[in-house]
Amino acid sequence: TGATSSSFNILPGSATKLAFTQQPRDTNAGDPIPRVTVELQHATGKRVFFPSQTITLAIGTNPGGGILSGTTTAHTTEGEAGFFGLGIDKPGNGYTLVASSPELTGTTSAPFNIIPTPLKVRSVARTSCPNAAGEMGVTITGAWGDFVPGMTVSFGGVPATNVTVVNSTTITASAVPGNFILVIAIPGGV
Repeated sequence: TGATSSSFNILPGSATKLAFTQQPRDTNAGDPIPRVTVELQHATGKRVFFPSQTITLAIGTNPGGGILSGTTTAHTTEGEAGFFGLGIDKPGNGYTLVASSPELTGTTSAPFNIIPTPLKVRSVARTSCPNAAGEMGVTITGAWGDFVPGMTVSFGGVPATNVTVVNSTTITASAVPGNFILVIAIPGGV
């Protein structure tokens, strides 16, 4: 003969770990990283929908020495936290993000790259007449933050001399007069 029990509830297991469900993607330095999501999971890998938890993101592997900006802490809703508007300011290959939450096993994202932002040269102006060596002074103006120490400058394949990064928007150099294509190289060629 059979027996019938009284009614009871089956509750899902507690969250024990975090997992990235939408990984960070390659992005230009300083631009927003597309939406990143992290979810609460049971030990079996199934999403746990409650209770709400606070999740924090930080840079794990930091090949470019970048700084993570944006809102790095979010609360889960139905077991998932979305991070919008994150950014990393310096280029590098193989960055990772680390997600953590109190009392849960954290997780590390898949590697992604922060790509150098294309240089924006706004003007090239002659600042002096040719000297005895046939070189003239040149000032190159770009967008804020484009120029960093160690950059090289060439005109039509001929390296400029006396290259000085004055600040993040200005480079001065000496070059032979002519009609050339300007090439500015980022140190390390990331």
